[in-house]
Amino acid sequence: EQILTRLNQLISSFDESAAEYGVEKIKTLGDVYMATCGVTVPRLDHGRRALEFAQEMMVLAQRISREYDLAPELSIGIHSGTVLAGVVGRDQFSYDVWGKTVVIADEIRKIAPPGCICISEPVYEQLHNKDDFSDGEAIRVDGSENELQTWCLNVGLVDRR
Repeated sequence: EQILTRLNQLISSFDESAAEYGVEKIKTLGDVYMATCGVTVPRLDHGRRALEFAQEMMVLAQRISREYDLAPELSIGIHSGTVLAGVVGRDQFSYDVWGKTVVIADEIRKIAPPGCICISEPVYEQLHNKDDFSDGEAIRVDGSENELQTWCLNVGLVDRR
C-alpha cells in the first residue's frame, strides 16, 4: 500500500511537470510513463521541451528517493518523428499513439542505463550544441539492417526546487 501511495505521488508529480513543459502524458503502462510533445499542439522546440521534462523527471524521482528512502531508477528514451494518434474504443476509450517512432523511443528507453536520458539522432541534431552528450548504443529496430545511433545525457541530479 505504501509503495502504491509513493508511486501515485511520483506519477502525479510527473503529470504536473509535464503540463509545465507542454508535454502530454499518453499513459502509464506498468512502470512506463509514455508522453509526447508537439503532437496535439505543434511545437518547434519539442525536443528541448522533452529533454527538459526528462531532466525534471529525474529530479522528482531523486526527491522521492531521498524523502522515502526508495530507489526509483529511471531510464528515459526520447525520439522524434511521425506518429499516428487518435482515440480508440467505445466504452472505455483512450487516446494513444502508434508507429515506428513510438517503437524506437521504447527501444531507446530499454537500452538507457538507469539514471540516464538517451536520445536518438534526430533529437541529438537539435540539441547537441546545448547539452553534453556521450555516445550511447546503436540500436536496430524491426529487424532492420540499419542501426540508429543514440546519445546519453548522464544527469547530474541537483534538486532545482
